[in-house]
Amino acid sequence: MKQKMKTILKLLFFNTILMLFGCSEELFDEQINKSNIKIQRISMNDTKFKENHKLMKSVDNLLKNQSNNAINRFEFNSEYDFFIDEENGVYIEKDNLESYTFPAYKNETDSLVTNIVFNKTTNGDYDVIIAKYNLLKTELNNLTKEELIATDVIFINITNKFSALELICMEEYSYENTGDLVGADSEPFFDWVIIGSYCFWSNSTGSGGGDSGGSAENSGGGILTSPIDSNHGGGGSNTLVSPCKKTKNQLDKYTALKPALVAMANTTSGSQENGIFIYDTATSTTPNPVQNLPSVTIAGVTAVGLPNPTAPNKYTVIAHIHDAAGPLGTGSYSIFSWQDLTRLAELIHDGYIDNDNFVFYLATADGTRYALTTEWPTAFADYFDRRKTYGIPESQTNLDYNKALKLDAPEKKYYSNAPLANKIHLTSNKNDDLIIFLKMQKELKLDFTLFEVDPSFSTYTKVSLKSDGTTIKRETCN
Repeated sequence: MKQKMKTILKLLFFNTILMLFGCSEELFDEQINKSNIKIQRISMNDTKFKENHKLMKSVDNLLKNQSNNAINRFEFNSEYDFFIDEENGVYIEKDNLESYTFPAYKNETDSLVTNIVFNKTTNGDYDVIIAKYNLLKTELNNLTKEELIATDVIFINITNKFSALELICMEEYSYENTGDLVGADSEPFFDWVIIGSYCFWSNSTGSGGGDSGGSAENSGGGILTSPIDSNHGGGGSNTLVSPCKKTKNQLDKYTALKPALVAMANTTSGSQENGIFIYDTATSTTPNPVQNLPSVTIAGVTAVGLPNPTAPNKYTVIAHIHDAAGPLGTGSYSIFSWQDLTRLAELIHDGYIDNDNFVFYLATADGTRYALTTEWPTAFADYFDRRKTYGIPESQTNLDYNKALKLDAPEKKYYSNAPLANKIHLTSNKNDDLIIFLKMQKELKLDFTLFEVDPSFSTYTKVSLKSDGTTIKRETCN
């Protein structure tokens, strides 16, 4: 596509931000001043990076659990279980906002774009954010602005939360004075040719609401980043996303799992919960890998228990039902309860979950069947776990009361035992419940992938919420 300077001026008039590459320093600076943005490639080994002591403090905190798994230019963080490409980062500066974004991945077959963002706060420190895009790496180079706007993205701030994000896009131009790309009409100085688009997310509003939820706190008014990737392994070669692979791999490995799930789901019309599990120590040839979860009675109500596994076992599958009677004898939740998610968080923090392969199943008396996976288990657990010290059961002496108070508000916002409007309750509509649950995921920035499952537990459909906040997007895995 041919673009002339008059086109650029028109775009500037409509507040389109332009990024110019391959031009003279004077012209580059002139356009940067107009767009008020600076973007450049960055390495963690650059002097500019290493001499920023507050930035290095955040980097060191993130990489403090670095293991011997680090290979070549990829630094490894064991707590969140990912590699960071320290050489192929992007530095972005706009107004009072500043960030460093680096590609990240969990294994060599990752197909989706994931980044680590170091975002500058008002006091000069840097928050660490995991940016997860529902975007294949193979699609990144040919991504249009419209496609990026439609892309689902989850930002997991390890320290704070951010407010509503704004997608800012700019055109990437190249200065050409020879060759086929030069414009046909004569210009006094030069010809500009558009060679692509570049977009980044910003929450420069600093106010709550939107898909991100939360508040800006000390974020400095926003977060800047753009989806990037680097070459490693075979990532992007498979169009089947990782969460879909988890469910498929479990069913392929344990042939007894599918019939056990079907049998369990057929018991939802009863008056008590039950469930099954598989330990990670079970193999494809283990005679009886599927075991029954124990029952517990609390305040006269029999429910399923999720005890800590016996060492060295970890849960690789947990499945349970919500029965027709429910805790009050009036019905039960048609989707995962807040307590389901809290207990899963505790098991993750205490090291009892096979993080790379774990699938959490639920079948309910409302006829719903779900599977839940999480790609960043520690980030998920950090949100829900209310204990002061992990590894010790929650009690009056091991309860972080400040965090418990903070978690009380979102629980009451989305769940209720009483039949209240716009909440998941014991007799609410299952379709409404799913929308509220997905809203909760977006607003609280919860890292999980949710699947609807058919009655035979053969078809898995990933569900997410579209940008209108009411329409469910469905993508079938197989």
